[in-house]
Parts: sequence; C-alpha cells; structure tokens
Amino acid sequence: MVNIKKDIFNDINKYKEAINVEIKEISMKDESTIRDYYMNILESEDIYYIFYVLKISFLIKVKFVNRNILEKLNELLQMVSMTRNVIEIEYKKICLEFIKNHIINNDNIDIIITVLGHLDLNDHEIMYFRKFFGYSKIYNYYKNVNKMIFEKYFTTEELIVLIRLLDNHELCFLHLLPAITRINEYVTDSVVEKNIVSCCIILNSVILGSPKSFKDKDDYVISTISFLTNIFYDSKNFTFINLEDAKIILLTINNLTNSIKNNSRISNLSFGIYNESLEIYEQMTKGHTTVLEEYIVIGCLIKLIGIFYMVSYDIGCRMHDTDYLFNLIQDSDIEKPQYINDTEWKNIYEFFLSHKYETLDLIYPSTLEVIFKSDVLYLHLIKCSTPYDALLPLKNMLREVDWSLLIALACSDKRSEYISFLFNPVFFKNNATEHYEYIHIFIEAAFKNNDYDILLIVTHILVENHKDLIKKEDFLSLYVNLFLSNFSHSVNFTISYRREKLLNFFCENVTDKNTNNLILVILDFLTKHKITTPTKYVFTLIFLYSSRTNDISNETVIKLKDYTFKCIQFHSTILTSEFDKYNEELYFNIISNPHIKLYIVMLSLYMVNFNLKIDFTDEDLISCDHILYIKLIISLICYKRGQFDESYLEDIRKVLLKFIINSRNSHVSTLGMLIKESDKSILIENTEKADILAFYDNILEKLQTCLKKEKCIK
Repeated sequence: MVNIKKDIFNDINKYKEAINVEIKEISMKDESTIRDYYMNILESEDIYYIFYVLKISFLIKVKFVNRNILEKLNELLQMVSMTRNVIEIEYKKICLEFIKNHIINNDNIDIIITVLGHLDLNDHEIMYFRKFFGYSKIYNYYKNVNKMIFEKYFTTEELIVLIRLLDNHELCFLHLLPAITRINEYVTDSVVEKNIVSCCIILNSVILGSPKSFKDKDDYVISTISFLTNIFYDSKNFTFINLEDAKIILLTINNLTNSIKNNSRISNLSFGIYNESLEIYEQMTKGHTTVLEEYIVIGCLIKLIGIFYMVSYDIGCRMHDTDYLFNLIQDSDIEKPQYINDTEWKNIYEFFLSHKYETLDLIYPSTLEVIFKSDVLYLHLIKCSTPYDALLPLKNMLREVDWSLLIALACSDKRSEYISFLFNPVFFKNNATEHYEYIHIFIEAAFKNNDYDILLIVTHILVENHKDLIKKEDFLSLYVNLFLSNFSHSVNFTISYRREKLLNFFCENVTDKNTNNLILVILDFLTKHKITTPTKYVFTLIFLYSSRTNDISNETVIKLKDYTFKCIQFHSTILTSEFDKYNEELYFNIISNPHIKLYIVMLSLYMVNFNLKIDFTDEDLISCDHILYIKLIISLICYKRGQFDESYLEDIRKVLLKFIINSRNSHVSTLGMLIKESDKSILIENTEKADILAFYDNILEKLQTCLKKEKCIK
C-alpha cells in the first residue's frame, strides 16, 4: 500500500519552519536587536502568531525581557482577557515560560507581578517566583503597595499574586491596617467616598489570596457586608462611585459572604438584606426611574437579591415566594432615557441584563409553576451589544432556551458573542438533531462573512468536544467544508492553523467504514463550489484516504481518477498557452509545475491501489501533445507498482514508441530526465522503497529500450 505524508499539505508547518529559522537567526544577534524583534512581534494583530513565536523563544538563550517587553505583554494579556473566544492554546503557560526563560532580573517587581496576575499561577509557580524575587523584596513591595493603595490603582489579580508570594497571613493583615481602619471609619460614620473601592480591592485580594487572614474576624466581616450593601440603597452614593466601582463592591460583598457562610449569624443578616433589597427593587421598577444612578442601582439590587437568596437557601430557608420573585424579575426591563448617551447606556443595560439572568437562573430550580420566556430573552438580546454577558450565567434554564428564535441573532455580526453558548453540551442532549441544524446555519453564516477566527474556534470545539459528530453523514460534509473552504487564502495563519487541527482530526477519526463517504463528500464540495483551479488543499483528504483502504466503490474510484486528471489537464493547458508549441522547455515547465507534480503522484496512487489503467485515445496518438506526455509518465509509474498484465505493458510500449517517433528530441530527453530525477517535495512512502525514486529508475530503463528501437528504425 502506498501512502503520502500528510505534512506535505500542511501550510502551518511552513509557517512554523519559517518562524523557527527566523528565531534562530535572531538568536545570533545582540540583546537590543532581539528585544526590538519581540517588541514588533507583540504588536502583531494575530494572537496565534504571537503566542507561537513566544512558545519557541526557548531557542534564544539571551536574557532580554525588560520593562518595555513586560508592559507590551501586559497589554496583550489584557486584550486576550477581554476577547470572547480564544481557542485553548495554553497561552498562559507560554507567557509564563517566556518570562522565566528571558527575564533580565527581578528589579521590575511591580510590572512582573502585574503580568503574573493574568497567568493563574499554581503553588509551584508561586514558590518559583518567591525564590526569584527573594522574601525581602516581596515584603518591602507589599508594604509600599499598602501605602500607595489609595493613590494608585491595583488589580485584584496582581494583589492576590503578591499576597500569595508573601505567604504570611499575620503580616498580610498587619499591613492592611490602614485600609481596615479606613473601612471601620466608613462603617461607623456611614460615609461613602471614592476610596471605598480601593478598600474593596484589598479585601477581595486578601479573601482570595490569604483566607486565614480573616480567621476569627466574623464580626468585622458581617458589619462590612452590612455597610457595603447599604451603599446601594441610596442612589445619591453614586455621586462618589461609578458603574465599575459598583461591580467591585458587589464582588466584595459576594466574597465576604462566602467567607462566613457557615456562621449562624449570616442567616438573619442574609434574610434581612434579601427582603430590603427586594422591597426597594419593587418600588424602583414600579415607579418612574429617570436618574442615571437609579438604573445602576436596579442592576445592583438584582445582584444582591441573588446573592442573599442563595445564602439563605443554602442554610435551609424556604420562606421565599420564588414564583413571584422569578416572574417579577423576568418581566422587568429598563428603557433608555434620551439624556443618556449610547455608550453609557450600553454599559448600564448590559450590567442589568447579566445580573437579571444570573439571578433568574439561581431561582429557577426552586420555582413551581413558572414559564421561562424565550421571546423576552430574544428581545433583550436584540438591544444588547454584548449578549455573551447575559447568556454566560445561564445553566439551570438552558433547556428552556428556544434556538429557533436565537439563531438569527447568533448569525448576525455578533457571532463571537454566541459561539460558546451555541455549543453548550446541554443543547445536544436536549434535542440533538434539531440543534445540529442550528450549528450548520451558524457555520454557513461564518463562511459567508469570511470570519476566519470564528471558523477556527468552531473547528477547535468540534474536534475537541464533539468527535462523534464525524460519524454523522451530514456533519462529515461540515468537517470537509471547514477544511477545504478558503483554500485560496493559504497565506492566512489562522486558516492554516484551522487546517492543521482538522487534518490531524481526520487522520485520527476517519475509519475505513466512512472513507468512501468522505471522498464523495469532497468531490461534491468541489463540484458545488465549481473549483477548477487546482490546489493541493482540494485533494488533501482524498489523497490520504484513498491510499489507506481498498474499501472504496468502483464508482468513487472512477470519479477520483476523472476529476484528478481534469485538474492536471486544466493546469497543463494553461501552461502550454504560455509557450510556443516547439519550445524546448515546454514539457519541462509543465512537469516541473509543483501542482502538476503533486497531481501526477496522486493519480498514480489511485491507479496503483485500484489497478486502474490509463486510457490512450486515437486523438492522443495523433497529437502526441503534452497530455499524452503526462499519460505516459503516469502509466509508466503505475505499471512498476501496480499489478497489471503484460498486454497493458505492450500497449504502453507502443504508445511510448509513437511518442518518441513524433516528438522533438528535447521533449523525449526531458521525459527521460524527469523520470530519472526525483522531486524531493513529492514523497510517497511504501513498504518497499522510501520514495518515488524507485519508480523513476525503472522507467528510465524502459525509455532507453524504446530509444534504441527508435534508432534502429531510423
């Protein structure tokens, strides 16, 4: 059995090889040149390209990562964190290794820790950087941060890294005293001002980074929760805080509540906050809200209702009228007033929707007789700029979602917002056959709009999470479309990456049983899309699978042979139009064309595996043109590897002799030379020989025999 190496079709390997060569060349340069190179890389718009270059940076032994590189890396990670869908390429691990291998020194502890805040460090990695910085530097930086906390913005994530590096909950709490004291003053005096947000960031960081710091401090936690929730009961407090501040305060309330959820005193507190939040929410939604701050408060109240409903529910409270609560929240909406600009309203409305559906989803399992209204969700999503945030919390209500409504929105220019929701496993369990249709529609929309990033993400989801779909005939065509579409855009890194994933997937999952169907699907694709210009991607899968099994129908084999030869004929005819008929280089240019070379090997493979014969026509013998020339090469190659009878060889000899007599000597010589010399880019593996050289060497002997006969005749 003859098989082709799949790597020959994989442009991503060419990209990688080129990048590897470039990296090796750069590694010989000085530190400044290497740094400039990586600064340019980090400014690329293709994140997959960036992360691949970072991944292979181990080839460079120079320490070159300074503050400027780290700041660029931080910008990249911030952008990725806000991107809805980035396929899992282990970018956090890649960035971590990049820093560890190339950081110059530990002087820039502030920006290093900021970057590390994006990377979800495990305990082993925390220990590595604790040794890298040294405890003294970590401790001094932690003290400085606490001094600057009210003057400079720090993210919760970077503070968590710092607290974990410190690894001392007593010291951690000790240096929090300025913030703790400030919060106590706020609680005692019921004062709300901007620095409350900085205090919340610190509290969040300590709760998540060093939970033991709050051990035996339940009274403090409870009073802080009570104070923070009261902020949202008066819209005037939003004179000092904005929407983003409100999100941080809500997160702090949630984390503080979770930290003491086993304390019996939380029961009364949670029930009281729940009732008060619900009462104010009812008043505001039934009244006429006109002030911007009140719209923010409505969203905050829904979140508080959800938090403290779950706290009371988890400790056994069943006193809530969940049906009433569900219907109240489901039917509520807020309308944009004229005086609020679109950007400001967009953020408020999406904040409202995300908390609305999060709370509805929490309540839903406890309801008795409620109906989830997909049409209401649909109307909300129409008005929403980022539907992802509204859909993300849905878990318990997923089975109630009506995709016949949502699919139109999912196929809009907001496709990236819906993709992870569309592929949620629950929908496949609920009504798989119908949901497959929605996936088809979604992918067709992505094809239509040349949305290469979406197609790559779809490919990743399909090959990683839905491998069994390839067994379904209609989905087989979907996989083929994903592989072969955009074949003319081979220079696109994202498309090549998509092909790599699919090619590996096909090799691992297509079996002998569905090979015939796969090839027919590919041929249907070629016909449907009227692909006439040959390209290696069009034939990749056919080549792979027609070589691995004989379980292919005669009808399919004939289709393969005819289509491949038509492509050879098409491409070679274009080339002949560019040369004079008697040009000595004509045939050389035809056969040296990389596409034609590949198709000749391809067609030879079909014929060897399935004992097909080249059909020589009377027209071939009259014209003795380039088509006959190609047929001769294919027939001679096939004869040496196929199992044909002697009469077929005699037919080949006669045609070959006719060609030699009627063709120019240069063309005959070219035929001999091309058969003898191997093209290293075309490799055919088989059990007997390493490549196609064996074919050429044996065919040369036949040519020499025919040439001797020609001389005898002359």
